Amino acid sequence: MQNNPINSQLNEVIMSWEQYLNRSLPLMKELADRFYKSIEQQPWGELPQLTEAFLWIFQVFETLAQAGGSSYEAWKDVEQAMNAISHELQTLNDAISDKDPVAVGDILNYEVLPKLEGLHSVVSMIIKHEVAQNETN
Repeated sequence: MQNNPINSQLNEVIMSWEQYLNRSLPLMKELADRFYKSIEQQPWGELPQLTEAFLWIFQVFETLAQAGGSSYEAWKDVEQAMNAISHELQTLNDAISDKDPVAVGDILNYEVLPKLEGLHSVVSMIIKHEVAQNETN
């Protein structure tokens, strides 16, 4: 990717995305684990915040896609990760609708979070191999 003002902005957005994932993954893991606790401690009230987090992740993806994210060599991996996350969120929504706390915890822990961690790895790899190199060129 050539270094120009648009790509510079794109790089800033993807770095912001990585920072957000760095902060949010441990919080999501903690939230997922709390669904296994007693009924009084289950975090049903925090689901709107979780929804907002996923909306932000998808909005950044859409912004990057529209702004030329496909110029990153690993963009196809980002798209695959986002598609997988989207699929798992549909399953998570069903478990939430059923008010099944164990299913919510399981889906978050074993389906959604590993895919988010995979996304985080790809984004980190893009930053390490493409963004950092462009910043030094």
